[in-house]
Amino acid sequence: VAEACDSYLWNDSIYTESGLYEQLFSTVWGCDSIVRLDLTVNYAPGIEAIEGTAEVDVLFEPTSTYAASGNTGSPDDFIWTITPEEAGEISATMNQATVTWSNDYKGEAIINVKAFNQCGQAESRMAVNVKNSTGVDENDLDVKVYPNPTNGIVSIEAEGLQRISVTNTMGQTL
Repeated sequence: VAEACDSYLWNDSIYTESGLYEQLFSTVWGCDSIVRLDLTVNYAPGIEAIEGTAEVDVLFEPTSTYAASGNTGSPDDFIWTITPEEAGEISATMNQATVTWSNDYKGEAIINVKAFNQCGQAESRMAVNVKNSTGVDENDLDVKVYPNPTNGIVSIEAEGLQRISVTNTMGQTL
């Protein structure tokens, strides 16, 4: 019984797959013997990519989920990090992670994952553009909101918006 990482050398033969192997030997006196090998070959982990949202607006999407995809080599553990740390908090369970974005952060954040097993490690990174749309001025939009202030009906004129959220001075969504 043997276990190896990536390959195993046995009697001048290299094996790269798990299995049962036999070799026949003959002595000078004509006696034959069979030697058997029960081999398990393990492989270093691999990660093809991180899947998830590459651009987030924390006003509309305060949390995002990411997954390490194309995993090979049977990783035993994953370590997820986010840089810079002030971009948000990351929590993970094996090959999936959730980022809770900071309300105060804008800019590029890097999501990083490392996969480990007894044969080695692999790493993948993903850049995420973090936005924080807290007002009309920050989006460089041509939007008209009137009358402002008001105690009643508000009119909003804008082109090309997919979604709009209006909040009052106490942070309540109207």
